[in-house]
Amino acid sequence: VDVSGEAPAPPPLLDDGTIFCERVPKHCSRDGRPLRRQTFRARPYCEGLGRVGFYNNWFVSSIEWWTSEPVSKFRRAFDASALIFSHRHNDLIFQSAAVRLLLARERWRRFADFSYQHHTVRDGRVTWGGLETGYDDPDAKRTVTDYLRRWHAHNPVSSKKCRVQLTRNDSRFYDVAYVPHGRTRWGVPAAPYCPKAGRAPLW
Repeated sequence: VDVSGEAPAPPPLLDDGTIFCERVPKHCSRDGRPLRRQTFRARPYCEGLGRVGFYNNWFVSSIEWWTSEPVSKFRRAFDASALIFSHRHNDLIFQSAAVRLLLARERWRRFADFSYQHHTVRDGRVTWGGLETGYDDPDAKRTVTDYLRRWHAHNPVSSKKCRVQLTRNDSRFYDVAYVPHGRTRWGVPAAPYCPKAGRAPLW
């Protein structure tokens, strides 16, 4: 279970530019000020299926692959772009893009046998994220019921069903249920996310 505390929301400007300019001086003026302003008003990272990223704080991966030259080269370019600072292009975007661009799909695997809760809570309300039940969870229905009762008793949110594919070489799809918090401020479905057809292939 991954739940952030109910701490006050952090200020939108986490770095006045000092740390950023020390690390990436080419994006700063001579007096040490960023040439770009921070903004969090951008559109979703990408329209369509491209906006779907690995929304979790748990994954199994090869350290050797992440430190390989192709991935390291991509990481250096990503870091040097200044988009982490100016547009909050974060670990979710980098990890998702690196895997989708540089790792053969035959080496991907989705772990969906256990239930996973990942959300952000502010002022007692879920502001992002939700729950996905595992297809092998014997208490999946109770897991959903308890989650809705605790976090969405006063919100018009209900669970949805989705069929997920675990590996590209396996044509089977497994039944899971998920609870999103609603829609993002751009009007698109929030994570967890399932395509309209109710099936989530391994891209």
